[in-house]
Amino acid sequence: MANYKEVEKDVSCPEALGQLLTLTLDVENRMPGDLVPDEWFCRKVEVTTTEGEKQRFPVSRWLTIYKPRVFREATAHLVFQDHRSKTLDTEGRRVECVHGSPCLPHIVDADSAYGLPAEVRFSFSKETEFAYTIAAALVALGITNSVQQPRASFDAIGALFTKRKTEMYKYVEKHWREDEFFGYQFLNGHNPMMICACSALPDHFPISDQMVQASIQPGSSHWKLKQKPGDLNPIFLPSDSQYDWLLAKNFVGSAEFAEHELKYHLPHTHLLCEVFAMATLHHFPMVYVQGVVTFYYTSDAYVTRDSELQNWILDIFTHGFHANSGSGIPRSFSNVPELVKFITMVVFTASAQHAAVNNGQVVLGAEAPDQYEEAMPRDQAKRFQDDLKALKEDIHLRNSLLPVPYTHLDPEHIENSVAI
Repeated sequence: MANYKEVEKDVSCPEALGQLLTLTLDVENRMPGDLVPDEWFCRKVEVTTTEGEKQRFPVSRWLTIYKPRVFREATAHLVFQDHRSKTLDTEGRRVECVHGSPCLPHIVDADSAYGLPAEVRFSFSKETEFAYTIAAALVALGITNSVQQPRASFDAIGALFTKRKTEMYKYVEKHWREDEFFGYQFLNGHNPMMICACSALPDHFPISDQMVQASIQPGSSHWKLKQKPGDLNPIFLPSDSQYDWLLAKNFVGSAEFAEHELKYHLPHTHLLCEVFAMATLHHFPMVYVQGVVTFYYTSDAYVTRDSELQNWILDIFTHGFHANSGSGIPRSFSNVPELVKFITMVVFTASAQHAAVNNGQVVLGAEAPDQYEEAMPRDQAKRFQDDLKALKEDIHLRNSLLPVPYTHLDPEHIENSVAI
């Protein structure tokens, strides 16, 4: 595993620099011919002028040799207010896209991850750490290559996971065959996106009162595995044999999981957030301040005049949604409320939405660093964090009264992005 050491470097300059507009960072190769690239992750640069004033340059980027990077000073400006240099490194971060499936966003035109700019791929040391973390997690859980071998019984499957069994895992292991818990998973499990009211049974589900009268009770359900009724497509009932009914539930669960992954989890969170990220990479040459929109956009005219912002949403509309006007995605922003609504959707998709459809599979946690420099956005972020703490306490109290706690939308378990 790669070892990291945090260092703080002071560099003095004998001459006054004046007001800095941009900052260029480069990495010199200390060992020519070394197979391991010399790379650094720079969090920020602070410049103290001869008058004692500080200018801050947020970086949060991996820096590699032969690739100078240019960064703006942290104070946010809209593009038409900005009189600073426009020689920022946006062209080098451009990632070309090509048409793929008409139902999916445009795909990146690269043969492998190494064909992408360093900005959007894992560094060498991060890839090493990533591989080590996966291997260590599998060992810690007691999972080996034997997971691919067929099992003769349900107990043998449970024996695969012998270490670090969580309370939720133990509950599932005990109750997974029960109809009530099976139904619970459709309401509180990893796919809440298909829940809808059913006012009438569909025509291709020909179930009668006589068929279900004996099994109608709290926690019961009935399933048909194919769309067209027929002798080879029976309706399965709780009154069927134990293993017929269990097999039917397993088929339904597997089909629902595939629907969840291919229709909701992957395209509606990961691929959608990739569209947002790529557009940001193309059009915003700094860490773009997305919160407290009205602090920066004081009128609708500011929104319409911001060419970086308009190019950003046009990129999303074109490459993410095939310029489909019926997608619900705007091709431009015309006012502040429209911008606020869209940014809220982006943040929700990358955080709470993804947590709702992902955390039933893997529960992770992360906390975003504060990148604001102005006092007002920092205060707003602090109030938001306080609200999240209060929400977490309410959720913990409610979950303490439930046999199966619902933790997917607990702020404590929500990532700041669609991490894997």
